[in-house]
Amino acid sequence: MGFHDILFPKLLSYGTRGGAGYKTMVVESDSGPTVRATSWRPGSSRVLMDVAKTVQSRDDLSLLIDFYRTVHGSAYGFRFLDALDWSTNRQKHIGLPRFHPDDRFPTNPPTGDGSNKLFRLEKHYPDDWGGVFRRRITRPTRPTDDAQNRYLAVFANGVPIYFNGTNFGFQTAVEYDTGKLIIDPAPGNGVSIEAAFAFHVPARFGLEVDRRLDAAWREGDNFELGSIPIVEITEDRHTGAEKLLYGGHDDIDLAANPFVLPMFHAQYMRLTNGFSGQAVVMPDPTVFYATAATTPTGHLGFVLENATSFTITVTQPSGFFTIMTLPPNWTTELYWMGGTRQWVER
Repeated sequence: MGFHDILFPKLLSYGTRGGAGYKTMVVESDSGPTVRATSWRPGSSRVLMDVAKTVQSRDDLSLLIDFYRTVHGSAYGFRFLDALDWSTNRQKHIGLPRFHPDDRFPTNPPTGDGSNKLFRLEKHYPDDWGGVFRRRITRPTRPTDDAQNRYLAVFANGVPIYFNGTNFGFQTAVEYDTGKLIIDPAPGNGVSIEAAFAFHVPARFGLEVDRRLDAAWREGDNFELGSIPIVEITEDRHTGAEKLLYGGHDDIDLAANPFVLPMFHAQYMRLTNGFSGQAVVMPDPTVFYATAATTPTGHLGFVLENATSFTITVTQPSGFFTIMTLPPNWTTELYWMGGTRQWVER
């Protein structure tokens, strides 16, 4: 579905319980050693919150119900103020990596080259041994947001060139729904581009409350409220191989591709219009890397949905070994295990 560019009520954001979370598959052998593999892009996390405890009054509950209906449960995304992590905080300036030409992820340092005008916001989380986790920010605070939680400053070689809508020497345009910045004229070769800013988390209601908002009125103003999870959503827009490796979804018409390797499309595959006995061959992910030894383990995963009226056979890349049979209207998850070089069902 879409995204409603509105902010979850701030009154209900403060006091939420939760934080960053990961999705890790842990397989423990009988002899004790474990294999751990992340299902998401390596190093990535998502904010997982529960706002139930912040609803303290009848007015709070009414506010929650109004917003819940506005976004149709889990159907639409929205902005959420994570009171634990909403700005660049004590980091004076945060690097603004230049966009890779394919507009997916940065591969260059945050410096100008005299021609590039497109940059994007990222928050950096350094560790104690020199590493940095880069978090892409797609929903910076807007000029219409509460001034208490709103600021965006951009610097060129440490000199301010933009602050909260005011330009100094450069013309900086901000896309508040993508986190992109367009700086004109293009910063010169070697000019360091940095930023300090506040941001919101793109989020949705958890699936647990999609079918029903668990609330009950009691005598007077007393009420009971079950868990109300809020889940961060990713807004990366991938194409080609990146769509396969790190997200995206596609509908695959099997009737039009009776002998295909349809997995070379996206991570969520909805299979349609198949025929009885049709086989779907999983891809060999080593084709995306220089050698089989460099192929990562575990973070490659697919969700397969059989939207046909027939049972579909899912096989290994060789096409000879069956992983599973997927009944009609059934969904499964498959993960690549680099050590054995095969797909396994979760």
